Amino acid sequence: MTSNPGGDDRRGRDDDAALVALAERFALGDLNPKRYAQLRQQALAALGRRKIAPSLMPGETILSEHHWIEGQARLPDAPFAETGQTAGSVYATNRRLFRWRFHDAGSPSAVPPADAKETLEFVRYSEIAGVERRRSFRWGEATTGFVIAAVAGLMYNRLGVTGPLLLAVGGFGMAHALLAPTRYVAVMIAGSDAGWPVWAARTTSGRAVLGEIARRLAKAGAPADG
Repeated sequence: MTSNPGGDDRRGRDDDAALVALAERFALGDLNPKRYAQLRQQALAALGRRKIAPSLMPGETILSEHHWIEGQARLPDAPFAETGQTAGSVYATNRRLFRWRFHDAGSPSAVPPADAKETLEFVRYSEIAGVERRRSFRWGEATTGFVIAAVAGLMYNRLGVTGPLLLAVGGFGMAHALLAPTRYVAVMIAGSDAGWPVWAARTTSGRAVLGEIARRLAKAGAPADG
């Protein structure tokens, strides 16, 4: 497994400027939230392709790609501030699998989390040991629901009508986080127990990337699904 392939500083500056320009258009009201999110995702996907381009070998081409926003695994760093999230992308070429993880603000007003960092790495298909289907409990959502329910319970007699409502909202949040965990697929790398999580794997692009991995593993005789 190789990490942090090289990039183009000038193109990086151009990409940053394009994202800033989008944010400025959004702030001025030229773009609604939905359109802003669409254009920003398109820009980030293109940025990922440009980031891995210098590491592509002669004749190596991108066959499929998949992008997602990872769910919050913990409470926000600031309770009253919008915190950005971690975004991820995988690019399957005819020779290797690339992964790019980075901080995605999502909106111009979002602040980066304390542990925000960017990684860019790749593995050869021969280094992939298989894929495993896993579940992840949303502990941040569960904790938030517990806090809401606890406050509602302590002030139940004072809150009147809103007390039962808040208690129900908090209870639903805890139940949803613990009874409906997020499902994802982990691409297992030889010599590592953690793997590469691939979220939103049931989307069209997710199935395309996992299908490409499965075909490569089938040729090599490796298990396609754990």
